[in-house]
Amino acid sequence: MPPLYKWFYVAEALAGVALIAHLLQASAYLSNPTVPTKQMGSVTGCACTFMFYQLPPAIAVSFVLMITWKYWGWLLTERKS
Repeated sequence: MPPLYKWFYVAEALAGVALIAHLLQASAYLSNPTVPTKQMGSVTGCACTFMFYQLPPAIAVSFVLMITWKYWGWLLTERKS
């Protein structure tokens, strides 16, 4: 396995963090539906949502795209002989 492929595991871990954050958020919404939405949409909740739910998948997809382009980009580019 090329050493750069090990970054795929980092991307997978970041996607796992986002999955866990999504499941925790969904279970919080489903467990107490009587809480007003004003309290659920607080600034702190928004920051946590960004940090644990939106940012890790964005970083993971960026890693995967860079690694994939590095190793498989030769399929799409033309070499001059």
